[in-house]
Amino acid sequence: MEFRDTVQVLRAHWLIVVLLTILGGALAFGWTLTQDKVYASTGSAIITTGASTSLGDATVGDSYAKSRVKSYLDVAKSGRVAEYAAEQLGAGVNTGGLAGRVTVSNPSETALLRVTATGPTPRMHARSLKRGSTA
Repeated sequence: MEFRDTVQVLRAHWLIVVLLTILGGALAFGWTLTQDKVYASTGSAIITTGASTSLGDATVGDSYAKSRVKSYLDVAKSGRVAEYAAEQLGAGVNTGGLAGRVTVSNPSETALLRVTATGPTPRMHARSLKRGSTA
């Protein structure tokens, strides 16, 4: 089928194409309205080894920080960190649920930790931000 054939088919059936496009858009809009809202907060931390006086020290320090960030990633995902965050947020916060709403990642070849917390209400995030927690 060539481009010319496609244009002829679209000209012959333009009304069906327009109606299906509108129907698809309406269905997509309706589906998004039925989905639960999810609020997210994101923070980042960079791992450093302190001030360096030479380029060699800075290079070694950067390599060391990149090697250590994987360990910090495991610690950040631990249950103890979730328990501490739940204590900071106060009564009524489930440690298991809190751990499930927090993701910690490390972009490849960087000394950066990214923390993202999600929740069903903005109130939960407002409480966590006031207390200085990431969840």
